[in-house]
Amino acid sequence: MRVLQCFDAENVRLGASNIARRAGLPTSTAHRLVAELVSVKLLERFADGKYGIGTHAWETFVRANPLERLRLQAQSILSDVHDELGEYVSLAVPDFVDRTILYVERFDSPDNRIQILGRHAGRLDLHTTSSGLVMLAFAAPQTIKEVTNRPFVDSYTGEITDGSSIAALLPEIRSTGYIAFMGGLVTENTAIAAPVVDHRGVVRASVGVVARTSDIDVNFVVDIVLEACQKLSARLQNDATY
Repeated sequence: MRVLQCFDAENVRLGASNIARRAGLPTSTAHRLVAELVSVKLLERFADGKYGIGTHAWETFVRANPLERLRLQAQSILSDVHDELGEYVSLAVPDFVDRTILYVERFDSPDNRIQILGRHAGRLDLHTTSSGLVMLAFAAPQTIKEVTNRPFVDSYTGEITDGSSIAALLPEIRSTGYIAFMGGLVTENTAIAAPVVDHRGVVRASVGVVARTSDIDVNFVVDIVLEACQKLSARLQNDATY
């Protein structure tokens, strides 16, 4: 797993020595592990001698991953939101242990006119995002307690935020059913998000929209996001997988 985790959007192909360095492994160990992964087609060796994630890895992980099912369930709903608003739309899931969110789908604004930090299959800090805060607000009380019992550290700026100040935001978010977050990660943006829940009321994901604050009609967007979340929640509640 340490070898596979070396690859990301900025490091699609890596040489064996780079893999060893990024994984913190002895070069000989890295070479052996890379060879094993190539033999089972989880890594692919290219003509330039570098390695990348193999098509078999993609096939295996996507086919067996419940997040892919969630993404497919959400795709048409997100597309409708995107068509109606013409703004950035995303689907994110929570990782309360790491205190991050993972983006599993996104539709960009047509002209990419706004700065967006969240990327497909990328993570952001839970406490700095509208999606993260709204999912935390709808988490179980014990989860909220565990997540907010220590300070948060911003991965981009290093800024420290006391957990109690994050916890104090959550009751209002839960009572309204959504969050409208102005000037969060990007000063000129407003992000709106609402939760997606399964048949047990467990928060599974969030749908979010980001637009320039100067361009957005918050109430109009909130209604559309809430409707999208209700539709996706209904799909999950009718799916025996969840």
